[in-house]
Amino acid sequence: MDSKFEIYYFPIKGRGEFVRLVLAAAKANWENKLVNDWAKEKFSTEGLLYKQVPMLIEHKANGEELRLVETSAIIRYIASTFDLNTKCPCKNALLDSYFTGLYDVADKIMSAVFMAEVTIHFYYY
Repeated sequence: MDSKFEIYYFPIKGRGEFVRLVLAAAKANWENKLVNDWAKEKFSTEGLLYKQVPMLIEHKANGEELRLVETSAIIRYIASTFDLNTKCPCKNALLDSYFTGLYDVADKIMSAVFMAEVTIHFYYY
């Protein structure tokens, strides 16, 4: 694969880590593109549908560029692009359900940690 990928995300693991792990498993050529000033970048960055990250930016060999948001859509795209899917639609659906379940659990944990940090910061400062 001649494409180069960037993961546009904050300098933390969070939702972007799912994408990084799948790109690593695919042995893709990728790098992090970090958010520096979210207040400005969420309105000025091309391709940020819903003003959310992570965003996958694919630089294709022919000069085209794809910008894709939403973690599950990004992971499905990478799996399809690097032929990480099985030949069986049922197995692919099960893999998708496993990912969605793990993502839901991780999302609840991340939300709880974020809310705890906000509460602690507000209470103590």
